[in-house]
Amino acid sequence: MKPLLVVAHVDDPDLTVLGDVVRDHGVPIRIVRPFRGDVLPAPDEAAAVICLGGKESADDPHDYLLRERDFLRTAAAGDVPTLGICLGSQLLALALGGTAVRGSDRAEVGFVDVTACGAGLDHPVDFTGTRFSFHWDTFQLPPDVTVLARSRDFVQAFAFRSAIGVQYHPESSVDGIAGLMAGEPDKVRAAGADPDEIRYKAPEFADPSRDHLADLVEHLLAPALCPSPGAGHEH
Repeated sequence: MKPLLVVAHVDDPDLTVLGDVVRDHGVPIRIVRPFRGDVLPAPDEAAAVICLGGKESADDPHDYLLRERDFLRTAAAGDVPTLGICLGSQLLALALGGTAVRGSDRAEVGFVDVTACGAGLDHPVDFTGTRFSFHWDTFQLPPDVTVLARSRDFVQAFAFRSAIGVQYHPESSVDGIAGLMAGEPDKVRAAGADPDEIRYKAPEFADPSRDHLADLVEHLLAPALCPSPGAGHEH
């Protein structure tokens, strides 16, 4: 079986929850770190793609980010199921013709209420819920992209063909959230959030977040796990 390809922007990404969810489907995970020089494969070598978050801005002029944007553009055009998370969603938005918005003065840090809207109300994945968010940058979407969910201040989920972007972090574990709070407490406070309160709340939302990630992953992997009749056969 083709692997789930995970594009990471740190050496040791928080894959505790994602690993458990994917393991339930028996799909192997392949991690690539383009910032370390890893070569991105052809998108169709993967059952699905997940592009994770990171500290970079999506429009930073790093060669590896330009390659990732090209990769995501090709994946979306080829209907390879793709999920962009936080930075990954911003890269996906740029790849589809949108623009990056740097350092928004409405940074979103902590647990935010996300509400499905428009086409998101009929989507197989339920986007409504309380989600962990940790971003300063955001995006403006091109007109041919469909908004699926919003919070008070931001678009939180969007879709284009088989690609989905989410601004929040459904993959973050309780320990991962604690690590973020411990690593940048001053930045969190400057955004108007309390790192101790976020750490305290994280276990409360762990199960709903895992369930939401499981729904997203199941949606991504459905074409590989349940191919349509005749798929892969010549006529």
